[in-house]
Amino acid sequence: MKKWLSLVLAALMLLSALPAMAEQAEEPVTITIFHTNDVHGRYDSSTGMGYAMMSSYVNEARNAGENVLVLDAGDTTHGTIFANSTEGESIIQILNELKCDAFAVGNHDFNYGKDRLLTLSELANFPMLSANLLNEDGSYIFKPYTIIEIAGKKIAIVGAQNPDMKTAIHPDHIAGIDFAGVDQVQKAVDEVKDQADAVIILAHWGADDAYDPNSSVLAALDGVDLVIDGHSHTELQNIVQIEGNAPVTSTGEYLNNLGRVTLSFVGDVIEIEPTLIPNPQRFEDHAILSIVSEIEASQAEVLDTVIGKTDVDLVGEREIVRTQESNWGDFACDAFVQVTGADIALLNGGNIRKTVPAGDITIRNVNEVFPFANYIVVLNISGEQIKAMLEHGYSNLPETSGGFPQIGGMTVTVDISKPKGERVSDLMIGGAPVEPSKLYQLVTNDFLAAGGDGYEMLADLPMLLQMGIMDEMVTNIIREQGTIAPTTDGRINI
Repeated sequence: MKKWLSLVLAALMLLSALPAMAEQAEEPVTITIFHTNDVHGRYDSSTGMGYAMMSSYVNEARNAGENVLVLDAGDTTHGTIFANSTEGESIIQILNELKCDAFAVGNHDFNYGKDRLLTLSELANFPMLSANLLNEDGSYIFKPYTIIEIAGKKIAIVGAQNPDMKTAIHPDHIAGIDFAGVDQVQKAVDEVKDQADAVIILAHWGADDAYDPNSSVLAALDGVDLVIDGHSHTELQNIVQIEGNAPVTSTGEYLNNLGRVTLSFVGDVIEIEPTLIPNPQRFEDHAILSIVSEIEASQAEVLDTVIGKTDVDLVGEREIVRTQESNWGDFACDAFVQVTGADIALLNGGNIRKTVPAGDITIRNVNEVFPFANYIVVLNISGEQIKAMLEHGYSNLPETSGGFPQIGGMTVTVDISKPKGERVSDLMIGGAPVEPSKLYQLVTNDFLAAGGDGYEMLADLPMLLQMGIMDEMVTNIIREQGTIAPTTDGRINI
């Protein structure tokens, strides 16, 4: 009897210990997230990693049995001829092949217009996300979030866009869109956080100090576990984290890095480990290469036509054209003045996207430098408004700014030690001091003329003339001149 009782007690003790033993034996669940941002159509390995090489990483992880998600934080479908010639469809084809899981729209994804972006969203096998871009009636334009179930875990992905990015989009392309703020993002997080094991904000927001507030404001939202960011081209090799807030990570630009984050679920704890994979030398996925080759072949003959020659490098590096005078900026502005007969020219530095080295110039080169298909327009503007225009344009110095004014037909001195709004002096137009009440003719692009990059003082000016597309005009000028060798001449004295 005692023996039987001992056996029963032993069995009961064993049964009572089973939950604890099971808990101890429970394996962590790990999910691998590959993420990109600000690729700007750089699809091949000539400039960065390229999608075919990225695909090899993703497929390697999948084939090894890892639980994989692929996310993109925007500014992806525009920026190269490969992307622009199909109005973004070529990039969507590649993202579909990569089995992208979610995409946060960026400002440059609107460059073909809202309707085209909505069409691209229908062609995509993944959701385009935004919790705070709304129709005028308050309804969502895109899905605010998606919930992905993987490895027994539910991962919520919430899209977010910096409201200030509307100044970097042609106003006609976002007519009727309300750019709501961070409260609208919190609303979406509140809707989804109780349904998910983890909440990730996939943002086109901006992670550096040029954005106020930057994406740390998203990391502070209640219920958020991770922020994957884009827009500022910031490379966060080490996660940026304010004590108590979610971590933020971003890859930089142009697929120079591939972001990788591991989420490990250990009981109620989520362990987050981010890394950036730099541009490697490794094999490229043939399925992606096949898509690329087919599209490239249809474009090559026309795009590689030589239209002229340059004896010097035409400088279009981001750090130059967004902070100082550039010979590309000088050449383009002078060309626009020549073609239109305007008094002065204004070109935003962010409209110049690439350096062309000395040698032959092709149609492809010019399209890569000026990829936005902007029209050239001529406006009537007073001297007083010109000064206000330049004060605004140089207000961000010494920080880089896409709105930095490259100019023609005028010279200016900019003193960045002075307060914003009081920096411009010695403004000369046609060799004579500017007259505040006099009307001048300004040639610029339709993006700036509509108030883009914060040039609101241009938005209501009378339009005298609308010309052709910018890259076509530059192409024609180069063809006429044959060989060019522009140099900077000190027209912008900082």
